[in-house]
Order: sequence, then structure tokens, then C-alpha cells
Amino acid sequence: MNSPIFQKRHRASVWAGWFGLASWFCLALGAAVAKDDSPRSLNVAGYVEQVQIAGTDIKLDGRLDTGAGLSSLNALDLELFEHEGNDWVHFEIVDPNDDEERIALAYPLERKVRILRHSGNHQERYVVKLGLCVAGHYRVEEVSLADRSELTYQLLVGRNHMEHALLVDPGERHLHEPDCPAEANEVPEGGRLTAEIEDSIKQAHNEENDAEEHEAADEHLENDEGDTEDE
Repeated sequence: MNSPIFQKRHRASVWAGWFGLASWFCLALGAAVAKDDSPRSLNVAGYVEQVQIAGTDIKLDGRLDTGAGLSSLNALDLELFEHEGNDWVHFEIVDPNDDEERIALAYPLERKVRILRHSGNHQERYVVKLGLCVAGHYRVEEVSLADRSELTYQLLVGRNHMEHALLVDPGERHLHEPDCPAEANEVPEGGRLTAEIEDSIKQAHNEENDAEEHEAADEHLENDEGDTEDE
């Protein structure tokens, strides 16, 4: 027969075990709630939503494409230039409020990617980081730059800007306003052109023109040296 002391120790051990199990369950439940990306916890967005480029007043209709891993933005007259010792990309998009006008933008270059086209050819694209506000969700992620002038939407929002945050209803459009939060103003460098950026672009153009003039002068000199004088 167990002694009273043994019984007390046994009960204390059982209570300690239950208390430990309950603590573990609470911690696990808290972690699951903190990272709840179940369908019921995600915003439902239409397959087309108005998207705001963070740090600017630019709002574009964007197609939300769960089949695309990387977001993509229309980029016309794209060119590289150097600003404060780093590579930047300057390009233009069509003004969403006036198809006849363009908006100039510039962002630091993150990297280059090679895209395999359906034709089997490779295309090199520049990649920048953009903050996008869509369906009440804000995230800074990579965006590839490409000429999308032949496509319906200038902006394609890929999984990297949506995962664990949005569900896409393919039968709906424009369910939300972009609603950029205050933190969206603290975005990575870039956006509409500033005076400093314009100066860097002008300097890059001047250096390119000088290089072309020197190349033309060298070619002209080589042609003159190659001529022979008739006797």
C-alpha cells in the first residue's frame, strides 16, 4: 500500500506533467495563430485590383497572377545609369490617367534575370525592388522590368507579392482600394525622378555621347591612315 507521502508526490508529478503539456499546447497554438495563413485568414482579392506603387501617388490596374513567381512592371525606354557609385535603372510607364503621357521612374538595380520565352529564346531582364499596396496588403519585393505595352495590364502581381496574404477570386475585379499603410512611405530608394537622379542621368548621357564621339574620331583617323595618295 502506498504511503501518503508517495501519493502526494505522485499527484504533484501528475499535475506538473499536465501543466507542462498545457504550456506546450498554448505556445504551439500561439505560434499557429501568429502565422495563420489558412484560407479563412487571408484577404480575398479579385484577379484585377488597383495597385499603388509605394512611395508614389501612382495607381495602376494590376493582374494578380498566382502562376507567376515574380511580379513584372511595364518599362519603356529602359536604360542603366550610375548614381552615387551604384547601378540604377531609368524607365517610363504609361500614365494610367492619360494614355498619351508617360511617367519617368528610376530605381536601384537589384540583379538581372534570364527569362526563357515560349519560342525557346532567352531574354535578359532587369530586376528592381518595389513596394506594392494591393487589397489592403503591403510588401516590398522584387519586380522584373519588361515592355508590356502589347499586354492589357502594365503591372502583373506575382506570388512573391501575394503569398500568405491574399487569395485570388478569378471571377471578381476591383474588390479593394490599395490602402497603403504609413510604413509604405519608408520605401527603398527610387520612384519619380528627383533633381539628383536627373543630374546622374544627364551625366550618363554626356559620358555616352563623349564615348561615341571619341569612337567616331578614332574610326575616322583609321580611315585616313589607310588611304594612299595617288602619284
